[in-house]
Amino acid sequence: MSFFRKQKPLRRYTNKKNTIVKKKSAKPALQKKQQEPVDYKTIDVVPYKAVTSSGAFILKNDMVQDIYLIRSLDLSSLNKDEQNHLISGFGRLNKLYLNSYKIVSLKFPVNTQEQQRYWEKRRLKTKDFKQKRSIREQIEKLKLIEKCRSNQEYFLFLTAKNESELQNAFKELQQYSVGILDLTTVDFKKKLRLLYKLNNMNTNYF
Repeated sequence: MSFFRKQKPLRRYTNKKNTIVKKKSAKPALQKKQQEPVDYKTIDVVPYKAVTSSGAFILKNDMVQDIYLIRSLDLSSLNKDEQNHLISGFGRLNKLYLNSYKIVSLKFPVNTQEQQRYWEKRRLKTKDFKQKRSIREQIEKLKLIEKCRSNQEYFLFLTAKNESELQNAFKELQQYSVGILDLTTVDFKKKLRLLYKLNNMNTNYF
């Protein structure tokens, strides 16, 4: 009795011609080629292509869009009945008004440039030393407010096929939103600053 097991003969793979064929080892899975990052230009990303004479924006799909400011309300100063009235009115507005719109809320630094210009004129006119010193302190306070405080503002984006339809859509929206949304027009410079802020969220410029 042998304590050694007989080794099995090596299996050879042959083809029809009885020639030895070596077994191919499995190839490692091919790694997917990583797509190189594409550098897009701002003009490729921004959906606007032109501006109308009235200050509205023409989109790349030839639709016309304008921006309106919603004057905010202090809900904490309203009682429950007034709050419920606003909530039900806003729900009714969304049922009756068929055009699409978008509301954007952003925080902006408080702008005190107008007050600073006023106090600067006062400082240049006065000759009293004490008044000049107090005016300088007032200007420094306004600059500090700009750095430390911000306002929460709400804007409504309205889009239509052309300018005439856009004007009609805005008038219709005003009719349905009486007592619910206090809408006002926005000057063109502020629209540009708003679009800049939307495309550069980390900046404080406004």
